[in-house]
Amino acid sequence: MKYLLSILSIAIVSISAVAQVIPEDRRVDWSVILDNMEITQPDMQVDVMDYGATGSGITDDRQAVINAISGLGGEHGYVYFPPGRYLIKGPINLPDSCVLKGDDSGSTTLLFDLEGEATNCISISKAQAQDFTNITGGLNKGNNLITIEDPDLFAPGDYIEIRQENGSPGQITQLGN
Repeated sequence: MKYLLSILSIAIVSISAVAQVIPEDRRVDWSVILDNMEITQPDMQVDVMDYGATGSGITDDRQAVINAISGLGGEHGYVYFPPGRYLIKGPINLPDSCVLKGDDSGSTTLLFDLEGEATNCISISKAQAQDFTNITGGLNKGNNLITIEDPDLFAPGDYIEIRQENGSPGQITQLGN
């Protein structure tokens, strides 16, 4: 038994020695991220019941949800789900201008049944509105200033996404003055 405990202890120490840990000087403090963001609340609201949803948990309400999203007409707004159980038998594509809002977590439930299909329940996306421009300087940790090839593409207060060339998700930030 002592032999087994000794082997286990050595294995744990060995694994800890080669574990991949981000060095302290490369870590980012994300706790302050919301300090510089202003989140606006939409004024427009549509109700999925007005588009044919039942909220029974038995009838497929997917088309009613899609129609309610379309009912916003691309404007920033809520799709409201009154108390109920909404069966959705397929993925929902949600534009960036749309918020799904239930009555509360105890009375509104979205039940996704994708019938074995390996896909997202809800996909949120927006078409790229502008061309990319290259960052030419300021890429070191701790910098709060970057240099770009074409600054005329941006104005103070714009939100930007910084991506790697391979298209991997990046960082979204708001430009200062």
